[in-house]
Order: sequence, then structure tokens, then C-alpha cells
Amino acid sequence: MARTLMCSGVLAVLLACGGARGRSQQAIYPTILSNLDGDACRVASYPPQLPVVARIIDSAKLSQLVARPPGMPTGEAVVAVRFGPDGEPERVAALAGPQDSIVRRGIESAVRSALVVQAPAPVWGVRLRVISANRITVSLEPSQYCPPAPIRTGPALAVAQTPMTLSDLAELRSAGPFRFRVLVNTSGRVVRAEMTQTSGSSFQDRFALDNARKMTYAPGRLDGDPIVAWLEVSSLRQ
Repeated sequence: MARTLMCSGVLAVLLACGGARGRSQQAIYPTILSNLDGDACRVASYPPQLPVVARIIDSAKLSQLVARPPGMPTGEAVVAVRFGPDGEPERVAALAGPQDSIVRRGIESAVRSALVVQAPAPVWGVRLRVISANRITVSLEPSQYCPPAPIRTGPALAVAQTPMTLSDLAELRSAGPFRFRVLVNTSGRVVRAEMTQTSGSSFQDRFALDNARKMTYAPGRLDGDPIVAWLEVSSLRQ
């Protein structure tokens, strides 16, 4: 559930430092998260294969429940189901179906009551297509996942003043490709940031993570509902 973005490999245009010793203020011109790949919503990658319907919901029980008032009119409804880390359903929401709000709530309640508790796993979901004709039939469809996305509030080219040692400068000049990821909560804030591939420059690694933590993000979404999710960023040397 990770999204890959491209940014510049060496996050700085370095000014000449001359023969200065110790720490000096170097002008850093980092290109942060350029070349965004736009809307990356896609079919959720988990589960990799849809399970059989019986592993998700008790269809016989659902048929009994939706037969009660207000019942389900002839037609179909698409219901998003999300399971929490403990395997219990934490969200059941009709995405399409009857327009009557009472009927929709009745379908959601019936589906929730008929769901089968799953084994503990990271948050995941599926869609149930419930068709009502002579009898109730249920089929499964994958959920749609939208990864977190940076909200750009200014130019991609940022300017930061930060102290550097000559060893920082030497490392930065020879820095290589890198990868890092941030965990974004449902409010769009970073709650964790970590390198998954170092650039070889501790200065650049810190700089990348510090800037990533300061950014604002649109949270990841599963079938339109915000979830805690990872955003992965990789570099591309120019």
C-alpha cells in the first residue's frame, strides 16, 4: 500500500565553501517531491486474491436479516466493508444502492451482523455486491485504495538555511539514490518517518526526513474513508 514519488537525488545546490573550517551557513535549494504522479487511486493490493464469499459473510443469515422490514427492494447494493487489525469489521458503508436512507441503513446493519470475523491482519477491505431478486446473492469485489498524497502549498523549489560541516559537504556531494517512507494518519499528519535506503549522506537523509515530516498530506483512503497508510518516496539522480 505504498505510493512511489520521484524527487531529486541530491537535495541541494551547494555554494562554494572556500577554505572555511568548522560550521558555516550553507544555502540549500532542495527540490522536494517534484514530478508527482497525480491521482494514484487503484485497486487495493490486499487481499491479493479475493476469498470465497463464505469466508467473509454468512449469506443465509444476511438473507434472513434483509427480509425483515424495511427489507431490500429488488435491485442491488454495493457495500464497502473494512476490517480492523483485530479482524472485527470497523466500517460498513453502502456506496451504491437504494436511495432511501432507512433502507440503506437497514442493509448496512444486516451486512454488519452477517459478517464473519477475520484473522488479525493489517487494515484491509472488500466490497460486497448484494443483489436482491428472487433471493439474495452476494459477490465480492476489491476495494479502491488511494495512497496519501502531499498537499503542495508552495513552489516545489524550497530554500532552507542549515549549518553544515565540511564533512557534511563532502558526503552530500557524493550522495547516491535513496528511499524513505512516512506513515500518515487520518488527519494528514506524519506520525513516523524512516529511511528504507540511505543516500550515504547522513545530512541528506536527515534533510529529506525533516522536510517530509513538515509537509501536509491528504490521508490515504480505502473506499473513500481515511485510513492510516504509508507513503513511499524515492530519488532519481539527475
